[in-house]
Amino acid sequence: MNANEDMKRTPNFRDVLQTLGTYYIKGDLHFNESMHKYDLPVYKTDEVKEYWTQKEFKKQYVYNALTLEGSTYTFDQVSATLDGEELDTAKTEYEVAALHGMSRAIDFVIGNIGTNITRQKIEEINLWVGDAGKIIDYAGSIRGTIPMKRKDIKIDSGGKVFIGISAGTNGENLVNNFDKMLNDIYKLRPPLRGFVWSANATLWQYFKDGNKRTARLTQDWINANNGYLPVMISGIDHMTRYEYALRELFWTEDATKYIDFMFNAYIERYVKSLQVNH
Repeated sequence: MNANEDMKRTPNFRDVLQTLGTYYIKGDLHFNESMHKYDLPVYKTDEVKEYWTQKEFKKQYVYNALTLEGSTYTFDQVSATLDGEELDTAKTEYEVAALHGMSRAIDFVIGNIGTNITRQKIEEINLWVGDAGKIIDYAGSIRGTIPMKRKDIKIDSGGKVFIGISAGTNGENLVNNFDKMLNDIYKLRPPLRGFVWSANATLWQYFKDGNKRTARLTQDWINANNGYLPVMISGIDHMTRYEYALRELFWTEDATKYIDFMFNAYIERYVKSLQVNH
């Protein structure tokens, strides 16, 4: 099966979004306009798992995630650490924990590819990458602000409040939104399904820490369950474009550029060699 065949069996993109409600997609997605040009391969579950279990993939994925967080680890240092070697250069306790946490989170996803994705499992991913775990446990804590060039984004009670949506007295709004979103994305075709999840989970900030890492890893798990490979954000150009899309997401509450970035990153890595239909 390919993406074109899958797309023919799904409702119109805009119709689906209307059934979902407002999920911060305000523009016309390049994804939706151009996906039909590409014969995106859909892989079998064992093929997807085989890709994820490659040692070099894991090293690159961990390194990319750490670099996006401003880590001082080089790729060679990440590679050596995951191979069990001792480093000559000392790292902070936070950096070391982030590296090993991301590695274990990837192992968790690999072990669960093909299984149902639940809030409890995503909380377990966040326990590894953000050391927070359950949404409800931190929903009452003050998050402070996320500094941005254009304005500061205020995060309160474990979730978004700067657009007037509260996390709820005991975090119930966060949990309800999380569960509804996890259910609603299955009305969308993959890999858009994973990208929409990632954008909204990043914007809502469900957890006390590790939200972006948890969102991206869950995105790739969602898409892995549907036969797609993980998005790799690597290199200065990719990372710069990701940061731009991220700023737009927080500044404008519009996920269009974020989702388009994920789609384009996927195309650039996996589909460049495939023929484009003119």
